[in-house]
Amino acid sequence: MQKKNSTKYMTFHSLLLTTFILFLSLTRNSILAQGFCANETALFTENFGAGTTPTSHSDIITSALTYQPVGDLVAEGVYRVINNAQQKPDWHNSPDHTGNTDGKMLVI
Repeated sequence: MQKKNSTKYMTFHSLLLTTFILFLSLTRNSILAQGFCANETALFTENFGAGTTPTSHSDIITSALTYQPVGDLVAEGVYRVINNAQQKPDWHNSPDHTGNTDGKMLVI
């Protein structure tokens, strides 16, 4: 009887430890993925401004992309500049990663 309980105890703790390690590895990667390295030089950065309404942007090559102010972005080659990446119901709800309040991004 003692051996049976000991096996359950070890299995539970192994599962708990594995879950904790997986959680730490996933959160660590997502936090560190947004920063620059200490010796890294950014060659290009783009700032699309801030706000909650969709807009076009003057830096977009209009011969390749078409601005779509409303609706789901389902067609090829349509874009909008907005403060959230979820421009289609099945896309991930992701705000701007820079920390700017209502920071906009290019969503294609």
